[in-house]
Parts: sequence; C-alpha cells; structure tokens
Amino acid sequence: MKNYISLFVVLSFLLFSGCEGPTGPAGPAGAPGTDALTDANVALKVLWTFPANGQVGPISNLGNEISVRFNKILNVSTVNQSIQISPTNTGYARMDTNNISVPTGDVVSFSLQYDSSNVWKIGQTYTITVLTTLKDINGNTLSTPYSFSFTPEPYFRVTYINPSNGAVSISRDPGVSIEFNNEIDFLSFQASISINPVIPGTWVNYGNYVYLSSTSQLSANTVYTVTLGTGMKDEQGRTLPAPYTFSFTTGQQ
Repeated sequence: MKNYISLFVVLSFLLFSGCEGPTGPAGPAGAPGTDALTDANVALKVLWTFPANGQVGPISNLGNEISVRFNKILNVSTVNQSIQISPTNTGYARMDTNNISVPTGDVVSFSLQYDSSNVWKIGQTYTITVLTTLKDINGNTLSTPYSFSFTPEPYFRVTYINPSNGAVSISRDPGVSIEFNNEIDFLSFQASISINPVIPGTWVNYGNYVYLSSTSQLSANTVYTVTLGTGMKDEQGRTLPAPYTFSFTTGQQ
C-alpha cells in the first residue's frame, strides 16, 4: 500500500509542476542614471544623415537643409568649425555657420546659403565632412573625419507646376506657371511649349520660372493639357530628359 501512495505522490508532482526547468537567478539591475547619449565610455559616431550617403536626386523635401545625427549629445561650441561642404560653387550651396543648430543635442541641422534661384548645381555631387574637432559633451571626438556625398539635382527638370497635374474645377481665369531647377533658355521654352486646346496669352520669363497670363476666359468643363518637349533647354544647354506633360480641368465658373 505504501508503494501505491508513493507512486501517486510522484505522479501528482509531475502533473502539476509541468515541464519547465528551474528558473535562473535574476540579472543585475542596470546602473542608475546610465544613458548612452551621455556615457563617457561610448565613442562618438554618426548614426544617419539626410540626405543619405550616395543618394541621387531628385530628393524629396531637401530644400537647403542638411541633418546629421550622432549617438551622443554634442558639445555645441565645437559644431560650427567642424562641418564643411565641398565643392562650394559660386551662387550655389555653401556653408552658413550662422545657421547651424543642434535642436535635440544629438542632431546637427544646418541651412546652406545660396545666391542664385536654386540651391543645387545640376549634375554636381556634394560632400559633407564632419571633422575630428567635433566633440561630444564628454570630450570624445570622432576617430576619423566622417564624410557623406549626394547628388541632389542630377538633371534639368520641372520642379513645380500650377495648376497641379490632375487638378479639377479650376477657375476659368487661371494663370499657368512652371518652375525649373535652373534658369532657362526662354527661346527654347517658347519653341517647346504647347497647350491643347490653346490658351491665348503671353508667357513671361522670371529666370527659372515662367508664367502664362491668359487674355481670355478658359472654356468651362474642359481638360487642358500642357506639354514641354525635349527641345526645352536651360541656360547651359541641358535639355529635359523626356517630354513633360500635365493636365487640369476647368470648372463651370
């Protein structure tokens, strides 16, 4: 009888204990107040950049803003003299040390100065270099200079249109405007532009921006299609890589 009782106890223990093995001891708690962003033992490095290294445009939302994120809070006083752009093209993008900011401590953002109507020179690859003079708040520096390159405007192109492509219920008294990423050859523009049906009016050139002021009201509920041929050139003779077309539809009024 004792043997049956012993067997019952063993089976009951196995049934209710399940198949889990013994639980090991808990690991040590993290050191209070430790933060990698301010840890003197963590080496300074770049986490990401905008634009990304090797990126070829067009780059959405680029404008003239560049950002570099680090893994540490930076010593702000070392930032301005530690970032360079190459090459610096007359009239185009160049460093503006007055517009460098560190909004979150670990992200450096800076605006580039430019004199022409466009920030970026077409076909130009730019290189941003962060020098080893940059320090984090613990005094750590980059082990080597960090560089990244990008080509924001690889070709001549349209950057803005109004009305937008596919727009509907457009006023019958609109102007049509087109903006490019460089100053244009206006004669080639005039020879390459067509609108179907025709909109009577005069195109006016503002460098990299053209505007058509219509001299009569557009037809109601009509689809207008604007086409630019590849004979369109910028002032350096670059042509559009492909015909550019957009359409809009007028409303009743």
